[in-house]
Amino acid sequence: AWSIARTAQSIGNPALVGVNELSPDQFTFTAYPNPATNELNIAFAEGRNATTRLEVLDAAGRVVLTRTMTGDRAAMDTQSLPAGHYSVRAFAGDRLIGVRPLIVD
Repeated sequence: AWSIARTAQSIGNPALVGVNELSPDQFTFTAYPNPATNELNIAFAEGRNATTRLEVLDAAGRVVLTRTMTGDRAAMDTQSLPAGHYSVRAFAGDRLIGVRPLIVD
């Protein structure tokens, strides 16, 4: 079986093969204030410059808010959410990189 590395080498360009390693610190995020009333702030490790998809899920697991962010900080408007318990999920591409609990007052 041909691997990606062999395929790339067979066409003469081994530079096509590689994966940028991401440190676990790049996936660490905080969600504050918690409980939130009007706005939820999301903060990743300083200097993160990747695109991240954020989802807020209600207690039944339904996605009730989404936002795409680039960089290490973003805010989400929570005024439309009824008071209750939620979860915030963060994705890098299709990869789930973290979940945080959220209470909305």
